Amino acid sequence: MIVKENLPGFASRYFSYNMDLKTPRTLYGYALDLKLFFEYLEQVSCKVDKMTIKDLETITPDIIENYLEFSYIVTLVHQLLTPLVSMTFYPFKRNIFANPLYNIYYFTS
Repeated sequence: MIVKENLPGFASRYFSYNMDLKTPRTLYGYALDLKLFFEYLEQVSCKVDKMTIKDLETITPDIIENYLEFSYIVTLVHQLLTPLVSMTFYPFKRNIFANPLYNIYYFTS
């Protein structure tokens, strides 16, 4: 549901490819992370619903660095608002690794 409603059309290929390689929980985490990433992109640079694979090439290192700062802040705010959750930066760490893997998949397939 997250993939079809919140990510560009080409994202479903990535999740279909990894369906047998990753656990459902991991894929769900990746989907949430990519949803946040594409929401950020929509705010700063482009329309995600019309985005193509070619548009990924327009993402600059500055956009990635700003996104990582944004992601870090979102993680902190989330943890402050949900004190019962242990103070971990796992979602932030996952963002750092999930997004490059996503881009590598598309640029090598």
